[in-house]
Amino acid sequence: MGWWILLHHWWEDNNSKKKERYQKKSRIRKKMEDDVGEDLYRMMKTCKQTHASS
Repeated sequence: MGWWILLHHWWEDNNSKKKERYQKKSRIRKKMEDDVGEDLYRMMKTCKQTHASS
């Protein structure tokens, strides 16, 4: 019975670590996507401005 509890604790610990790593990764990915989105938006704005001025 005791080892089952230990195994369960190890499993929970392992899973939470995986979850944390995944959340960290997705947070970084989201930040990258946000940055790319901002860059795209800026590029579109400057394109429109150059087209309008010509």
